[in-house]
Amino acid sequence: MVWVIVADIFGTGSGDSAARKLCNTAPSPDSSYSYYERLRDNISSSYNATLPSFASRRTSEAPTYELKWNEGSQRFETTLSDSNGVLSDFDFGISGYSVDKNGNSITISSTSVNTTATTGTFT
Repeated sequence: MVWVIVADIFGTGSGDSAARKLCNTAPSPDSSYSYYERLRDNISSSYNATLPSFASRRTSEAPTYELKWNEGSQRFETTLSDSNGVLSDFDFGISGYSVDKNGNSITISSTSVNTTATTGTFT
């Protein structure tokens, strides 16, 4: 799989053909190629997955959100809504903050002041 990706033929007929040739040298060629296909499909679907509308694939392109003081809840918070409707497909974490997911919205909060940008991660 690594070779197919490095050779820039991932997801192409050439990549599949090269994988088939390599798998034919394995003790169980059909099982090996079947495993390759499952792995290829999982990588492809993960890479091409739609992200929540407020997220980005690259940290350098990620939008910045500021937490505002909420007097009622006595904490700094922001709520982000996902117009793509895919938030339920992901888990989100951000060190030092509470994260509450409700439907297509996520609320990030903290009772402490933080003046440093912090990056969250979707998995």
